[in-house]
Amino acid sequence: MEWVSTRQLMVALGAMTEDSRPLTGKAVLSRARLGRMRARTYEFFENGRLVGERVLTKEFWSGSIREQNWDFGDFEVIDRPISVYDDGLIDPTMKPGGSGLGKSQSWEAHGVEWSKEDAEAMGANFDAAPGPALVGMSPADDKIAPAVKGRPISELWPLWVAELVLWVEEADEDAAGLTSGKLIEKINDRLAKKGIDQMPRSTAEDTAKEVLRALCSDK
Repeated sequence: MEWVSTRQLMVALGAMTEDSRPLTGKAVLSRARLGRMRARTYEFFENGRLVGERVLTKEFWSGSIREQNWDFGDFEVIDRPISVYDDGLIDPTMKPGGSGLGKSQSWEAHGVEWSKEDAEAMGANFDAAPGPALVGMSPADDKIAPAVKGRPISELWPLWVAELVLWVEEADEDAAGLTSGKLIEKINDRLAKKGIDQMPRSTAEDTAKEVLRALCSDK
């Protein structure tokens, strides 16, 4: 199965600007709750604890969505009061211990990816959509995609990778508990101290994930 990032999905559905994404996102969630929009994440959290990869079922999306970011694909879902498991709104296998009655459980999925096949069935046109780096720009804007502060991605990428290599050589922390989002933040913070623009998370996401996998496999 082929997967696309949340940002790519939004653009392929015509949600080119931040203001247009909530309404488009609502339509995506409606299909996800019916099992018609398959999704996955490599960073799934239960009550703040990272548990790794997870296929996001319709039961997950049927919870109360407290946070949603349609740029990065980050979502936080909480259960509903007391009767939630009886109502079948949350998959009981995702319940982190105990009955959960009287408590608010939370689940987070970062960097969510979506089934390209399901997205196309919804009307997404990936052939006409710009590349990931252009997401959020006006369709009429023919300039090279900027980084967070304006430097073209083509110029920033070698600097970001070089800083990533330095971090790997210098880091004394355990990469096993580090997420790709946190790693990107660390490298962007190092660049900021040198007066260099930050890399958009969507551009660096795949690279950060592969680096963390390689570091963890060497342990």
